[in-house]
Amino acid sequence: MTAQAGDILFAKMANTKKTIELDETTEQFIYSTGFCAVRAKKNIITTRCLYYLLSSPQFLIQKDNNSSGATQRAITNKGLSKILVNVPDIHEQPAFTATLDAVSDLIRLRKRQLEELDLLVKQGGSAPASGDGEPGGQGTSTAQDGSEATDGKGGIVTAGNCGKAEDHQWGAGDDPEDAQAAAREIVNAAVSMMNEEIRGLMPAGFMSQVQRINAPPVISWQALLKKYVGTISAEKRRTRTRLNRRQPDRFDLSGAIDEKILKIVVAVDTSGSMDDAQIQAVFREIFAILAKRKYEVTIIECDAKVQRVYKVSKPANIALSVKGRGGTAFTPVVEYINNDRYFRDALLIYFTDGYGENAIPRPRTYRNLWVILGNTAHLSLREPYGTKVAMQQAQRR
Repeated sequence: MTAQAGDILFAKMANTKKTIELDETTEQFIYSTGFCAVRAKKNIITTRCLYYLLSSPQFLIQKDNNSSGATQRAITNKGLSKILVNVPDIHEQPAFTATLDAVSDLIRLRKRQLEELDLLVKQGGSAPASGDGEPGGQGTSTAQDGSEATDGKGGIVTAGNCGKAEDHQWGAGDDPEDAQAAAREIVNAAVSMMNEEIRGLMPAGFMSQVQRINAPPVISWQALLKKYVGTISAEKRRTRTRLNRRQPDRFDLSGAIDEKILKIVVAVDTSGSMDDAQIQAVFREIFAILAKRKYEVTIIECDAKVQRVYKVSKPANIALSVKGRGGTAFTPVVEYINNDRYFRDALLIYFTDGYGENAIPRPRTYRNLWVILGNTAHLSLREPYGTKVAMQQAQRR
């Protein structure tokens, strides 16, 4: 038959999950013979309900089991005749499909939001300080000085034209993880309202997306460091030596430069955990992340005791021949930091194999990040007072 709007196409090949509902635009396309076209009988099933049934695991599993072929297994007309699906009553189908449409739209929306939030984290942002419904006006972004933010061409930055993270002012107290948790809660609530029959009729990718949303996050220490750096206000100072970033053509407006110095403490476990090449690679990553900020990096080399403390301004100043190579203890580094008020607002990054004592004093720093050379379960501390992440996650990128 000739495919037309309202027909459902699905891939014949086994282990494929491609289902398409044709409309007035897509009916004009030329499709491969690898697709099977199905048309709904209006007195038995609606087109939308047929789409969901042909996308459901109940149908796809039977399609795979009844596929045949030597090189590429695919479903034939004979195989299709063996497939049985449960068809809801014709009068219940509109409500059934409306529910599935709403859930599918919600999943697509949340997936897009999570992808955008992941992008913001990677770019070092956290969340806009204000937006729709805030004092800056509906649909506009408001700068920290109370003025409306512009797009660099004199126009107002709105939800429709703010395509980059730098179009916003970022606040230190807003965390994208909170938004991710809220999205996860909405999706899980929708799933909990479905019975087993409804779940079985959902598209094949539905449950895998739900599992992905609820899966523990896999994030590199570099991404976490970027996030932490982004939560620290740069405390801008106005200057005539810089152009205004939002209105670069306005030479009468002052620009801004970073005033606050970002303090980073890098503790390196010298008990044999890291070789010189790893140490050099780690610091190249750190300095690349800090490139656009004023910073002071303090390195503490420690095994069972603090062996050496020094400051560096670029990777070339790193002492690759570390001192120590003895046992491992975390307390000496923590005590050294706690005894100096300079480190109160610093970020602490501790690189270690994780095998040390079971308890340490609470570090008096802003944030703490434990980078474990192996499985995070190897960290011996019952309470690390910070986030722990495996270094291998970064090396697999």
